[in-house]
Amino acid sequence: MPPRQVMNSDDYVILGCVIGPGRVMEWQCRECGTEYSVTAQSGFVAFATGVNRPLAVSGRPDLRIASPAGAAFSLTVVPDVADGTPTAAVDVEFLSPDRQVRYLGRPFAPASADALAEFLYRCADDRLPQVTLQPVIDVASGLSVAVLDAGELDVNLEISLPEDPEDDEVEPDGLDIVVPRSSLVTASQAARRLFRALERR
Repeated sequence: MPPRQVMNSDDYVILGCVIGPGRVMEWQCRECGTEYSVTAQSGFVAFATGVNRPLAVSGRPDLRIASPAGAAFSLTVVPDVADGTPTAAVDVEFLSPDRQVRYLGRPFAPASADALAEFLYRCADDRLPQVTLQPVIDVASGLSVAVLDAGELDVNLEISLPEDPEDDEVEPDGLDIVVPRSSLVTASQAARRLFRALERR
C-alpha cells in the first residue's frame, strides 16, 4: 500500500474500524516484526514505523550500527533450514571505507539479540559503559560486542566474529566503530525486532 491513501473525510474506516484525526493505532507486522502506526491527517491516512520512516520492503528484520566516518556493522535475519527445520540465523556484515565483508547464515540465539538490545540501550544511557557493561557474546555464532571507550556523545564499540567457528587458530574478523550515543537507542529498538523475528524461527 502506498504511504498515503487519499480520503475525503476527517474519519476513516481501517479494517472495519472508524478512526479520527491523530495517531491512534499501533500495529506490528506479523512477518518481519516491524512496529508501525496508522495516522489520520487532514485528507489522508499515513502509515509509518515507530521512528517515522517508511515500512521496510525487504521483509527481513535487520540491525545496523553506522559511524559518521563511514564504518558500519549489520545483522540481518535470514531463512536457514537444517534437516527441514527452520533455525535462527543471521547474515553478519562489516563495512569500512576500504572493505566490505559478509558472513552468511551464521546461527544466532534469540536470547543474544535480546541481550544485545539491552546492552545497546545501556551504552546510550550509561555514563561509563566501558566500566559497567560486560561484552555480549553469542555462543552460537561467536559474535562479540564490547565497549572499548565512551565519551559524552559517542561510544567506541569493538565487534568481532570468528571467520571460521571451527578453527580457534584463525584470527577473528571485526570492527572498531565510534558511534553517537543517540543512534544506539534506535539500534536497541532494531535489536528487539531482531529478537522477535528470531524467536519465531
